[in-house]
Amino acid sequence: AGVAVEERLFKVGINGCIAANVGLMSLRSFPSDSALEATVAALDTVFTVIFFLEMLIKLLGVGWRAYWASGWNTFDGTISVLCIVAVWVEAATGVTLPAITVLRGFRVLRVLRLVRSAEGVKTLLFTLLMSFPAVMNVSVLMLLFFLIYTSLGVPLFYNVRWAEEFTGGINSFTNFQGFSNAFATIFTISTGDGWVGLMHSTFFDDGDYSCELDVNLDDIYTDESGCGSKVAGLFFFISFFLLHTYVLLNMLVVVVVDSYATVQQGTARSSSSGKSIEAFAEAWRRLDPAMTGKIPIGALRDLLCDWSPLEGVG
Repeated sequence: AGVAVEERLFKVGINGCIAANVGLMSLRSFPSDSALEATVAALDTVFTVIFFLEMLIKLLGVGWRAYWASGWNTFDGTISVLCIVAVWVEAATGVTLPAITVLRGFRVLRVLRLVRSAEGVKTLLFTLLMSFPAVMNVSVLMLLFFLIYTSLGVPLFYNVRWAEEFTGGINSFTNFQGFSNAFATIFTISTGDGWVGLMHSTFFDDGDYSCELDVNLDDIYTDESGCGSKVAGLFFFISFFLLHTYVLLNMLVVVVVDSYATVQQGTARSSSSGKSIEAFAEAWRRLDPAMTGKIPIGALRDLLCDWSPLEGVG
């Protein structure tokens, strides 16, 4: 069992089952087809049993303590146990509980195991983890930037006349009447969604333009504050869009790219030693198929012949 779990064919087979199981979960639809639901349920049970057997094989192969010491194995084992319990409860009671349905949904997380087989994806994920502190610093700076422009936008544009719904521009959904609405509007601008229409809505014109609110209560809607102006609108929206798009977002890109370069350098330094260790483990496995941790003294020469300790070192 210890040798079986390390075989490439075993790993490829389990990864294939994971991919097939995730694809099977995507076949569910509403309204559902009874025949398709029955087929999916049957295949789902088969995959649950396969993953439970995988857990048992690994437990026999590496031992209880070594199995649960691995984070990936703990993750797989927990999901396998919960799913097999769910199958047993459904078979015994004939009732599908909402909690069981939720637990089964966690099986889609098994697709994360495929990351271990893709070195490029592993590198990218590790890069994201490495860059997380720096990304948080840039995110805090971006939040402060949003807060500054939100605070500027409320007094400048809180009384801008609303356009018709779903026609673009300032309306009941995107406006500067209040801090929360203004912050949501600033976030909308940061995505590049219709920011030009919002900017045009703030171009106040005394001739044919009226404000949204009669704050002075004089029945005149052209002498209010906060109705915007062409100069204020141009400066506010264009400066925000340029600074956010070409400065702050590029800072995030630089942080991630710098972390990726650091990870690549570390990978290059450790690749030679990693290959040497893998070669040694493979040579030892051929001489000690039972994984006892011991080989005869006479096999030492064969071990050194099969393993090239200086391979990749330079």
